Amino acid sequence: HLMLYGHCNMGLNVCNKKMRRYIYYKAKNKFFLIDLYKSIKKIFIAFSILLTSTNLSNILIVDSSGRYKKAVDKFSEITGITSFSTEYKAGTFSNTKIQNHFNPESAIVIEPNNDYKIVSELSLLNIPIIALCNTGTTIKFIDVVIPCNTSSKFSLCVFLYVLSRYFIRVNKLVEPCSLFSFKGFLTYSKKNKKYIKKQIL
Repeated sequence: HLMLYGHCNMGLNVCNKKMRRYIYYKAKNKFFLIDLYKSIKKIFIAFSILLTSTNLSNILIVDSSGRYKKAVDKFSEITGITSFSTEYKAGTFSNTKIQNHFNPESAIVIEPNNDYKIVSELSLLNIPIIALCNTGTTIKFIDVVIPCNTSSKFSLCVFLYVLSRYFIRVNKLVEPCSLFSFKGFLTYSKKNKKYIKKQIL
């Protein structure tokens, strides 16, 4: 219900050929609607891969654009997964001579279309790449596609919130109530709260 409230099933008015399998319906306004049942199935497939990691801090969640930084950082805090929400430099994951080099065991990418260079580099490491993808996303090099609305900041924050709750339950971690404040995933001030709600919801 929360994902429907957050419009996580709202796709674009374009659809990649390989993403058609995740489409539930094409609305009258020509926007594609994502089948959230398939999204949830993909979430658990992704978790089955992530939980094989020797250490959760060796898993990477990527958003180099910084658009979803607060939500990504909160997800990282709750799950123990390492977040990467800074400017990307070529070789960060494949060149051991670079400062702050990081060699992940697996990776979660927020919208591969925004981070195609990172996806390309991670593919060279032969590690599992999981990605949150909208209907128009190019899924080259992606091992596990989790279809969702990546165009709306609010929808993506809702999705990461739900994802973190699923992860805690599957991994049988303690669920501190203080870490699960939904507001911790959102970025807005009191001044523009009403505007954001009107524009995004």
